[in-house]
Amino acid sequence: MGTKNRERRRQKQAKHNRARRGGASRGDSRSAGRNTTRGSAYEFADELLDALITDAIYNAAHADCQTGFVPDATINALVEGFGVPGGPETVQEKIFSSIVTSATRSLRGGWEPEELERVLRRKATVSAARLCVNAIATAASNCWGAETQDDWERQIAAMKPNARPLDPGFSSWPSDVDAALRALGVLDHLPPMPNLGALPRTRPTKHSDADEQVLARVRALLAKAESTDFPEEADALTAKAQQLMTRHCLDRSLVDAQAGHDAHPHLQVRRCWLDDPYLEAKGLLLTIVASANRCRTVLSPDVGFSTIVGHPDDIDASELLFTSLLVQATRRMTVAADDPTHSTRSRRPSYRRSFLVAYAHRIGMRLDEVSQAATAEADKEHGGALLPVLARRSDHIDEAVDALFGELTSSAISVSDYAGWAAGTAAADLADLVTAEQLAASAVA
Repeated sequence: MGTKNRERRRQKQAKHNRARRGGASRGDSRSAGRNTTRGSAYEFADELLDALITDAIYNAAHADCQTGFVPDATINALVEGFGVPGGPETVQEKIFSSIVTSATRSLRGGWEPEELERVLRRKATVSAARLCVNAIATAASNCWGAETQDDWERQIAAMKPNARPLDPGFSSWPSDVDAALRALGVLDHLPPMPNLGALPRTRPTKHSDADEQVLARVRALLAKAESTDFPEEADALTAKAQQLMTRHCLDRSLVDAQAGHDAHPHLQVRRCWLDDPYLEAKGLLLTIVASANRCRTVLSPDVGFSTIVGHPDDIDASELLFTSLLVQATRRMTVAADDPTHSTRSRRPSYRRSFLVAYAHRIGMRLDEVSQAATAEADKEHGGALLPVLARRSDHIDEAVDALFGELTSSAISVSDYAGWAAGTAAADLADLVTAEQLAASAVA
């Protein structure tokens, strides 16, 4: 709230207080009675204005969420503060308070501060998200705990609060009210997230120097795969990256088991946000990549993310490889669309959806081949001690997913463009893995 607006409100409150004090100080009972009644009238007017604003905010926010339309009369009444002096400032306070309340409920329901801003950007507008940052910061400070405070403070600092306040003194006040109501409608309808219990969530994994060396090699391989113009080389580099990550994670699994950590494995839960368009096809690719890296995923398409459950090292590998594969798939779709020898159908949504689904299926087969070969080799080297460890870890992951989500349903993704399916399969199936590994090895030698 601006300085002028605060001063106006202070003067108004002072006037009300003087009127009430004047009535109480008079000796004439009739005069005192009149002034007492006048004071009650002021209180009634304030209560009535508060009720009107609360009702209008609720109806507008929920109407927007259900139909996407807020009546102009409602917006105008809130913008003007129902014609009452100081009304716009009261509207600003009530909207801010309502957003804080809804954000607090969401944070206590398993959301993270940065996730609230992200979902507002997607389901409302960028402006709405920016207007809510201060309220989200207030809500977070009201309900963070010892385990979340440092991480939430980092998230809030990255969102840059105070950059876009909601203030009736701004010329954008009418559009800001509309945007804030849209944001409130989204927040009020966010589903609670699963109770993660003792499983850590969205925390960066700490890596040793040896881990960082492996990850650096993997990132270098994937960066080359994303930048090359030759599909065969990209597939070779990706296969080598998967091989390195798999072997590293398997070795770590055996070390943990030998240290006695296998009975209570350090599982982790992360949410991986997916962008439209083709969100479900991208979710399928993530599921397939995570499965090849011994993790499980649960897609929430209505919100726009997948939840990954697994060992931190395996989740790191899944996220890293998924991001690279999505970049490669998008690049190949773009090249096909820009190629004058291709028909215009390569630009159609049905073609691209079919491309991504086919690409995910075929990439999954190739990753499984690499992962199974690396697992068999590592198990042989360790005298058959590895496979029981992986089986126990898989059981722990299944138990964690059941505890978090309960009964789940599976859904199929249909495709309608055969050309897109064929192109996606070909894009994921160009390289011979034996030759590919030799090529990749020389690339990082």
